[in-house]
Amino acid sequence: MHGLSIMSGLLGTVIENAATRGIAQVELIRIAAGDLSKISAEELRFAFTLVARGTVLENAVLEVESVPGSREVKVEFYEGV
Repeated sequence: MHGLSIMSGLLGTVIENAATRGIAQVELIRIAAGDLSKISAEELRFAFTLVARGTVLENAVLEVESVPGSREVKVEFYEGV
């Protein structure tokens, strides 16, 4: 459930940002998750399928990268990639 909580927060911010910019569909989301953040790529991918459903993120491609020695989780999103 840790992954779902993190993904909900991250994607909530992306959805708000997309709405502010007038973006109708996000094409790509990149997440860089530090290996010390105790969140796995599998957890993030699973949570993404649940959280993105019915939003501007629903058809987006998710890329998850593990960053050695970091606790941070960063997200970028792209329209029309």
